[in-house]
Amino acid sequence: MYQLFQDFMAITRHCGKPDIFLTMTTNPSWPEIDDNLFTYEDDDDDPDQPRKRQTASDRPDIVARVFAEKIKAMLKDTKGGLFSNVQGFVFTIEFQKCGLPHIHLLIFLRQAFKICDAAHVDSIVSAQIPDPVAHPTLYAMVTKCMMHGPCSPELPNAPCMVDGKCNKHFPKAFNPETHFGEDGYPEYARPDDGRTYTNPRGQTFDNHNVVPYSPYLSACYDCHINVEICASVKAIKYIHKYIYKGHNHATVVIGQDIDEISDHIGAHYVGPTEACWHMLEYQMHEEKPSVYRLPVHLKDKHNIHYDEDDDPNVLLNNEALKKTPLTEWFTANATLPDAKDVGYLDFPQKFIWEKKARKWKPHSQCNVIGRMYFVSPKAGERFYLSTLLTVVKGAESWEDLRKYQGELHTSFKAACFARGLLEDDGEWQKCLQEAGNMQTGHQLCCLFAIILLHCHPAQPHVFWDMNKAKLCDDLHHRLIAHGTPQMKTSSIMAFISLSSSP
Repeated sequence: MYQLFQDFMAITRHCGKPDIFLTMTTNPSWPEIDDNLFTYEDDDDDPDQPRKRQTASDRPDIVARVFAEKIKAMLKDTKGGLFSNVQGFVFTIEFQKCGLPHIHLLIFLRQAFKICDAAHVDSIVSAQIPDPVAHPTLYAMVTKCMMHGPCSPELPNAPCMVDGKCNKHFPKAFNPETHFGEDGYPEYARPDDGRTYTNPRGQTFDNHNVVPYSPYLSACYDCHINVEICASVKAIKYIHKYIYKGHNHATVVIGQDIDEISDHIGAHYVGPTEACWHMLEYQMHEEKPSVYRLPVHLKDKHNIHYDEDDDPNVLLNNEALKKTPLTEWFTANATLPDAKDVGYLDFPQKFIWEKKARKWKPHSQCNVIGRMYFVSPKAGERFYLSTLLTVVKGAESWEDLRKYQGELHTSFKAACFARGLLEDDGEWQKCLQEAGNMQTGHQLCCLFAIILLHCHPAQPHVFWDMNKAKLCDDLHHRLIAHGTPQMKTSSIMAFISLSSSP
């Protein structure tokens, strides 16, 4: 999950922020599921008794197959122009405890089609009850699948109620027109038009309770499809953490020693539909453009894979095993035209790695982006090597990476100093800056503490001032989670500024 997280951030670096966040949940009443359930008789029962009929939970194989086909159709619609010109996407599949799968999908639009105003938002997302006369099919679907609640302090037993408040922040306020909020999401138009819906239990809903949706997708797929606009870069890490949060599990131990491995295995829940999904070999994750992970290693310090019966001497003398994407990047720079103009990080966009031949090959249409594996500052020379690989182009050997302005330096760290990459705590600033693009505020605070304790930055107060915004970037979210949504971003930043004073 962590590697997928870094892949996503590489796609974000390449495509920009995501524009649309979509969640689609299985509808167990889909005709494709219902028509394939059958009725049967129990031989031991009275033949005059009514015949028994299967439910969707009896056939997880059908649920998995139908949902996989629905995903294919929905992705075909999104890539076919439903949301304008799509540059990339990433999705993951999650399974509820009740067994129904759902997909979390992030969509990246090309730069010319980015969502930039309220009118564009309204053309994609609606948060209103449709007109039952003009759009009867959409009205039936929205009132069935896209109404939240009812929930309120008067209904404390509602599933979404936590400490007397809805954890989804419903009911929403009426809003005459769409405008952009401070938390990275627009506040959609929810006019007080008097349009309501009353369900068979006598509960009444209005535009306060509508979950944002795409009219076309909702009418077409007849299920819960929540569509949100990502209007700010602030939403990226929280969206990503949500879609890659992993499987639900819980462990409770009283008065016993904790065996973390056994606890994880015992708490890992795999339902019937998820089991069928894996047995049918459906994908749990997909991304476009593809991300190629580039190794970062010192000379002759790379990993190799071998069988336990292999002769170590044969392995050490196998020249093919000494070739890695990094060492062959040197070779490509020396032999392939135009290779010197492309850095190691961007090499997969122009060249393709042939695993069998273990070499880079030019490719005219490489819809692949590269990212290097994250290297900790405590890795020493390997960290400085990764720093050089982000800026140096055309190197033909390890020594070329250590050369600068005609001088061969004794180490990668010395070469970084010569290039000005480590001046004034620059190495730690670069480390925290790179981690800030991938990690949340709590994780950044831990890294910040490690740097202060073990790396001895020259100007800690300056280091704090440069990074305090990222270190506290989840503070607004945490305050909302603890019931203080009224605290604005300006107030939070004022608090951060005060906290940095002597």
